[in-house]
Amino acid sequence: MATMPLVFNNPGHWNQRAVEARQMADRMIGPCARERMLAVAAQYDLVAERAVKRLKAQARGSSALVEGES
Repeated sequence: MATMPLVFNNPGHWNQRAVEARQMADRMIGPCARERMLAVAAQYDLVAERAVKRLKAQARGSSALVEGES
């Protein structure tokens, strides 16, 4: 089984990206653009959560990327 690059399993990386996206949203003037950037930040939060799950699965020795998925 191929392993994913370290960045995919690094929740800190994705959390930082979410912070940066929110900072960008704060600087945006248009409400639509701000909303979209906040949606991007929310997606980074989800990616961070999945990275945590992958790390936990790896620690358990599981071959599934995320519990409940094959």
